[in-house]
Amino acid sequence: MPGKSVVQEDHSQAMITRHTTGCLYFLSFLQFSKSSTSSPPGQCQEWSLQKQEQEQSLYVSFGSGRLGARMTPYTLLMIFKEKHGLNVMVDKEIKDWIKRYFILPRGESIPVLEEYFCPQSLARLKAHMTNYTENDPQMTEKHILQYRDQGRVVNLWPEGPEETSSYWVPDAMLTAYGTFIREEFVFRPEYQEHVDNMFKTIKKNDKSGKEIIFVGLHSRRTDYLAFSKKMLKKSVVGKTYFLEGIEYFQEEFPESQVYFMAVSDDMRWMAKHLGGIEGVVLAGSAGGADTGLDPIGVDLCILASCNHSIVSQGQFGQWGAFLAAGDIFSEYGAMVRSVLSD
Repeated sequence: MPGKSVVQEDHSQAMITRHTTGCLYFLSFLQFSKSSTSSPPGQCQEWSLQKQEQEQSLYVSFGSGRLGARMTPYTLLMIFKEKHGLNVMVDKEIKDWIKRYFILPRGESIPVLEEYFCPQSLARLKAHMTNYTENDPQMTEKHILQYRDQGRVVNLWPEGPEETSSYWVPDAMLTAYGTFIREEFVFRPEYQEHVDNMFKTIKKNDKSGKEIIFVGLHSRRTDYLAFSKKMLKKSVVGKTYFLEGIEYFQEEFPESQVYFMAVSDDMRWMAKHLGGIEGVVLAGSAGGADTGLDPIGVDLCILASCNHSIVSQGQFGQWGAFLAAGDIFSEYGAMVRSVLSD
């Protein structure tokens, strides 16, 4: 089941769309100053409505969905803390999921609700939250800032029915903070080393004598097929779309050997429709050999380690393209890195 909110790469502001367009809009975020969120070791903090009303609002997000849907709120909260000094926290589930795969150098700056507040206080806090569910990507930041001095606990895009979930990402904000975000999402060594060795093996076995270029190719399928039809009123992209993306990069780099690192939650479909195409590497770990590593982390690291990207639907592929920071081929055409601001 797809997550509730989304993100995208260093694209133009024209890419600010709902997930309906294959993009994802990242949840806004909040942060406590060090003095207000650094609890003494072993001591939880009390929360009361009366105390909260005397302070700036606290922005929170609770985990749901897959990895991409958890990276999204964490990222927005991190940006809003950096940009506006908002008080922000995430739940333990969000932080734990992300830390499975990433080091998070700034992780301590985003407090965890369960680790900061005493259990009874956290229960009271949850009972007094203001849910933010607006879906206008152009107004998100403005709306969030309007709450700042109202002394509330603002729960960003809470989990709920698919009809009220958010499927977009603030592209302009991500573009402006691209380097900042990538410095936070550093893969854990075991994942990066595994993928680096994979790429080295491909280079070693290549006999073309040409420069090697890797393009991440992601296809989101399985449960997304029904979701896209029901909620987005569209079918997921198929073989023809990926062939167009492959042809685009082959024409862009005629003097290079281009390898397309294919990743999907349905590698059988990938093998059947793209496996026989020259340059396509069935790199995705879904259903593949056991490496002892979580396939989710391996697949995202593969996409993020490529030079360029072919994206389809879903936050996972969008995150891979964003972290790769290269040119992107999407259902709206090609977006070239050299004309994107960072």
